[in-house]
Amino acid sequence: LAEAMEKGNIQMAVPLEGNEKKRLAAVANTQMVEGQSTRVRFIAINTTVSSIFCDEQARKAARYALNAQTVLAADGNGGVPVGGPIDPLSTGYEDLNGLYPYNPGKAAPLFHYFSASYLGTINFLVPQGEGGVGGELSKQISSVSGFKVNLEEVDQQTMRKRISEGKYDLALTTSNRTLDEGMFAESGSPFVLQDARAQQAWTDAVHSKNANEYEANARAYAREVSNNAAAHWLYARKSIMAVKSNVSGYTKNMTDQLLPLQSIVVK
Repeated sequence: LAEAMEKGNIQMAVPLEGNEKKRLAAVANTQMVEGQSTRVRFIAINTTVSSIFCDEQARKAARYALNAQTVLAADGNGGVPVGGPIDPLSTGYEDLNGLYPYNPGKAAPLFHYFSASYLGTINFLVPQGEGGVGGELSKQISSVSGFKVNLEEVDQQTMRKRISEGKYDLALTTSNRTLDEGMFAESGSPFVLQDARAQQAWTDAVHSKNANEYEANARAYAREVSNNAAAHWLYARKSIMAVKSNVSGYTKNMTDQLLPLQSIVVK
């Protein structure tokens, strides 16, 4: 992308990786434009009976033990911290970051409820190229729990397959769009939490009669699944564009998913 911008072959580019952003920022007469995205990075937690995290206390302890800033600081695009499944651009968003702030002092006594033999080894999946981040997160949780952590870097296809089959305990992954919001309550989703109140709240949201009702029900759902630690939500990624100085009329938000072209003007 950077080479094409330098040669003038393209006037706009959407870098999806941080190293691309740095190269594009160095191109003459090019500005980096930041917006918001609905892509939420989170640590999926296996809540089925095949994992220790079927226990709500273990999930809550994990949320206290894992520092969202570790992942955010390593993301070249950056992002906005979130504490639940709904991003700031979407209806029903509420700032839930205060529910489980990074606090090893709270995590340790929750984990100490379990015997060392019961804790055993957990399988932690991270995307390829993020082994360093995964290593830091593994240290954070093992230092307060006694877990041994089997860290695996896997490609996206393997990540999806392992999560779908429930062959993991923790997994660093991303929800791709607003339509993923209900995946912690919808039947058949690999991320579903067996929680009647969360499922009812999401059902109510889906069947809301107006926008105000939907917003209230979606907010109730998000708070319920976050309270019960269905996952550890980290941040909504920023959308970044490299734009030549002679281009105007572009949108800033959600350009990592959709880039409307009808209003763009090149002088």
